[in-house]
Amino acid sequence: MFRNIGIFSEQDNGPNSPGGNPQKRSLLTFSGDGVSVIVYRLDIDDVLIECHHLKGRLEITAHPQSERKFFLFCYTDGFLRQRPYGAGEPHSIVALPAGQPETLQLSGDCEYISVSIPTALFQKRLSVLLDRPVERSLEFVSFPDGDLENLDILRDQLQVLPAAPILRTKTFLASRNESLRNLIVDCFLQLFPNNYLAVLSDDLPTIAPRHVKRALNHIHGNPHRHIAPQVLADLSSVSKRTLQYAFQSVTGQTITDYQRLLRLSRAHEMVVSNVEIPLKAVAETWGFGSYAAFGQSFKKAFGLSPAEARRARDHGGKVPPRQPSVSGTILSENER
Repeated sequence: MFRNIGIFSEQDNGPNSPGGNPQKRSLLTFSGDGVSVIVYRLDIDDVLIECHHLKGRLEITAHPQSERKFFLFCYTDGFLRQRPYGAGEPHSIVALPAGQPETLQLSGDCEYISVSIPTALFQKRLSVLLDRPVERSLEFVSFPDGDLENLDILRDQLQVLPAAPILRTKTFLASRNESLRNLIVDCFLQLFPNNYLAVLSDDLPTIAPRHVKRALNHIHGNPHRHIAPQVLADLSSVSKRTLQYAFQSVTGQTITDYQRLLRLSRAHEMVVSNVEIPLKAVAETWGFGSYAAFGQSFKKAFGLSPAEARRARDHGGKVPPRQPSVSGTILSENER
């Protein structure tokens, strides 16, 4: 028989928690009458990769949550998705959770690989790759086309990973496995279908229309202020609609979003570079209504709270300053 997998969410404060005390809950539940043997297990700085050999029947139930992402790769028939009207087509590759409870079945004599990565780590790496705060939640395609070339590459690499020479560096890096961990996370971000894939692979425009350049220069010259789109449009004697359309075409963001992300970026620089300034003062300086709102926006954008970012800098962690970007490339002064 199978048991709950040993990965848990931080806490559950729901109405069923005894006395209102936080309770840990399982994220994936394994059941069935099969026998599963772990062929290998790699734990690389909170990225967990396991290869299993299954004989019999396995049922996996995923509970919707956002603290970790799970990826399953089957090298034989595939996972059957259980639906109210019966089992659907088999899927050789699956990303969980899928936003709703999902139950998958796998049976026979087969091999599959499971990969578990914290959602916060994905958000943190996105912020680095795009060189700007990340506000939209990262969503992977739960049941992608298993014949996609990118997924074939990812699946093949996972299969040979234990024998790969690069894995030998884990022994020498000891507790400092960030580079190897980031390489794996970046592979999933850029090979597994998700809602940021197009942004990560875009060829970016380097020339902006004159009225967009003027608006960008005015925004960057007054980063503390929230400047209304109409004011920016009046600078170039164009309509607000014309400016908004051109601005979003060039930057990939609305005027309001761009200004908010600019304030977050400048706040990030102040948090990690001016440690003598209290965090509440940073929030007030950059126009956030409360420290709670600032902390929530900051963590959503960078994957770390302001206090965590400052501690990471104090302990020698690499926390590079960020600025808003056009789909990941900073607009230089010349380009603006």
